[in-house]
Amino acid sequence: MDILETLKGIIPDVNPSLLNYYVMKAQSYFLSTTNLDLIPDEANFIVIDLALIYLNKFGNEGLSSTSNSGITLNFGTDIPEDTKRAIAKYRRISW
Repeated sequence: MDILETLKGIIPDVNPSLLNYYVMKAQSYFLSTTNLDLIPDEANFIVIDLALIYLNKFGNEGLSSTSNSGITLNFGTDIPEDTKRAIAKYRRISW
């Protein structure tokens, strides 16, 4: 499965350079967290989820909540626990 092509299918109107940046960022996060050298094919869905999380935060970095005309929006500032648990399954101890 090609991660970039899958994401383009999910959100076709996103700038390809921006999409590529967040895919690379998601891959880097996965690899550094798991201490792996390569992303297993079965873990590609996790990288896709991470890239989508990063894209959803785009333009709202550093913002935890905002209020406008009585409507308050809260933005998560971290990776969801279910995604962290999925990543942890691939984690290897590094000496």
